[in-house]
Amino acid sequence: MAEKYEYSREVLVFQAGDVVAAMPSAGVEQITDKLAVRPAKNAPAGVIGAGEFRGQPVPVIDVHGRFGHTAPKRGEARKYIVMRLSGGHYAFQVDEVEDVLTTPPGAFKEVHIPGNQDQLNYLRGALILGDRLLPAVDPELMVPARRLAVVN
Repeated sequence: MAEKYEYSREVLVFQAGDVVAAMPSAGVEQITDKLAVRPAKNAPAGVIGAGEFRGQPVPVIDVHGRFGHTAPKRGEARKYIVMRLSGGHYAFQVDEVEDVLTTPPGAFKEVHIPGNQDQLNYLRGALILGDRLLPAVDPELMVPARRLAVVN
């Protein structure tokens, strides 16, 4: 029997394209709309470049592609969620951060995806919040495995 996944009750609700989703808020160090992003040479899919956080380069991951949307055009409003994860700091580019909240007990429902899970492995389940059903994602699983070379 598979081990039950425990999803955080403290979540950050964000929007990417027309999708509103949630991720655990643990590890969030900053939410900003000011992050200079430099392109990265040979970046893995979903990584749009590198930004700077506290004097250190951080990979910037565009969440839109995970939900079937294209990244916002340069100059369009966007937010960056800077998080400390097991591999270091990462910035997630989204359209908007809606809220940080504590979910009620039982709000998380685990999802088991049949077949090849490589494309959707970051999706851990759904949060039922009143009349809303939000995809519950794991930011650790949205991070590509290989390192980046930042273009200066």
